[in-house]
Amino acid sequence: MGSPNLDFLLNTVGDVYEAALNPELWPFVVNTIADMIGAESTHLMVANARTGKDSIGFLERQDPATLEEYMNNYFQQDIRATRLAATPTGKIIRDRELWTEEERLTSPLYQDYQRVHKLYEITGAPLGIEGHLAWLGFSRNTPSPFEDDDIRIINLVAPHFRQSVRIALEIGAANARTNVLGHLWSLKGRGVLVVTPDGKVSFANAEAEALGAEGVLRLSTGGVFFSGTTLNKYLAANLSALREGLPTPAAFATGLTISESGEQIGVRFMPTASGGNLSSGMTACLLVVLTPLSKQAAPNDAEISQFTNLYALSLSEQKVLQAALSGTDLATVARQRGVKLDTVRRQMKAVLSKTHCRSQKDLFRMVERFCFIQLR
Repeated sequence: MGSPNLDFLLNTVGDVYEAALNPELWPFVVNTIADMIGAESTHLMVANARTGKDSIGFLERQDPATLEEYMNNYFQQDIRATRLAATPTGKIIRDRELWTEEERLTSPLYQDYQRVHKLYEITGAPLGIEGHLAWLGFSRNTPSPFEDDDIRIINLVAPHFRQSVRIALEIGAANARTNVLGHLWSLKGRGVLVVTPDGKVSFANAEAEALGAEGVLRLSTGGVFFSGTTLNKYLAANLSALREGLPTPAAFATGLTISESGEQIGVRFMPTASGGNLSSGMTACLLVVLTPLSKQAAPNDAEISQFTNLYALSLSEQKVLQAALSGTDLATVARQRGVKLDTVRRQMKAVLSKTHCRSQKDLFRMVERFCFIQLR
């Protein structure tokens, strides 16, 4: 085919790395290289060595069912697979070098698959991805060997495919971990956002998106914005500390906002260092957890005890508060304690007075805020 224009080749190598970030570019990139070397089909295989699952796998310029047919019917019996795994990373190898002429001509893989789909002169390189059988290969639809210039191009692009695939696998693993975490938080009724140091939202679970629809926050391509200025100030302080590699002041770690329906939403800002579970192989990020307080577990005895100490409630007043928080009405509390209903009512009024609350609803919301900000 002759040597391609150097600038064109360098641009193509750049596209190889872009494909790690945008998988939709893979077909364009491999087809561009195939055109350079006069190949008809391109096979990129990154199969898990243990399960055989193809993490990044496609066969371009073939019927999409062709690759599925190979993985389902021939991959496990392909004697070339173990030989390919033993081949040094990046070494250019031709199909005829992986099996003898007798093995090839007597193999159902060749007779019933490769010949049927016109996959001749398969030539490529093992990519050497840990834990995977990874291969970049090109083929022609006639038994016409690739020329030396074609081989040089394959030899040039193969190392870049190796690095790009490694990046893609790492990004995929990081995204999987983030998705699992986000869905676990969803099961607990909590929203979760992963925010990059420049303020962009790289992940939002379903609960966070629902809170956005309720007006608690706004998610956009520019980032996340809260309805209150205080939380936006806290967010900015956390992101600034994250970019500078500094610890975030405790005063900016936790805040509160109110939804349009009156629901209290606790907001916790949790910096995640570079290389942590959420950002392995990536930069540091900020985990923002949004907790609808009424959906969380009721305050326990220790938490209520700390609350009552703060407001100097008596033991009887604490018991009334505990019972009310558990959903027990005052009449039942009086009957259980063997006292008059008026006595219990006076004790509840004392609790409201000492905590400066106008109603039990305000009191319960105060306890929720106290437990979230101070203790949880």
